[in-house]
Amino acid sequence: MRDDLYNLLNLQEVDNEIDELHQHKKNYPARIEELERLIAELKQSRQDRNSRLEELQKKSATFQQKLEAVRDSLAKHHDRLSQTSNSREYEAVQQEIVSLKHSADEFEMELLKADEEADTLRQSLESETEDTEKKIGECQTEIEDLSAKTADIDSDVASTMERREAAAEVLPRRLHMAYERVRRGKSLAVARVVRGACSGCWKSLAPQQVNELRRSEKINVCEGCGRILVWDDRNDNNPR
Repeated sequence: MRDDLYNLLNLQEVDNEIDELHQHKKNYPARIEELERLIAELKQSRQDRNSRLEELQKKSATFQQKLEAVRDSLAKHHDRLSQTSNSREYEAVQQEIVSLKHSADEFEMELLKADEEADTLRQSLESETEDTEKKIGECQTEIEDLSAKTADIDSDVASTMERREAAAEVLPRRLHMAYERVRRGKSLAVARVVRGACSGCWKSLAPQQVNELRRSEKINVCEGCGRILVWDDRNDNNPR
């Protein structure tokens, strides 16, 4: 009976592998989608900032042109001021000069703000480019790895199923049926005894049941979770 129970553990371990492969088949595409979304966000962020930099450069050029035009107009108004023949005309030109100076101050301020923001953004782009490319490269490498694993899952499942059939064949029919019945309700149908408790639900076992499990003469079931219990001391899994 002890060997049968060990074989039952082997079947459970093979089923664990199959369950893990099926879980990967669900998880890998979701992870790939997440990575593709991250790559798109990184590229979009870089594109948005480059667009903003271009916008600031155009804005700077526009204010520079306006400032040069105002300065040119100011020079002409100063020339005109020296040529005025009466006080009324003089005052009118003076008012225009004041207005032009006010416009020049505004354009200088806007030009300064645009240039400062552009410089800050340019430095940020230069410093983060390498890091962004590294992140994108890492994401693409992981996508390629997961895509390859996804493509191999079906063949891995098929080969593991062959091992499952071999593991199931050596079990007595009664034990195999008990296993399948428990497994219908939970993926883990067999649990080792660890430190006097069921490793499936960690319910402490009665000393009498622990002694029965040590003898491995019959099927024992956990009263807490209904899993088949196995005493496995092949690798010192049950320290006394």
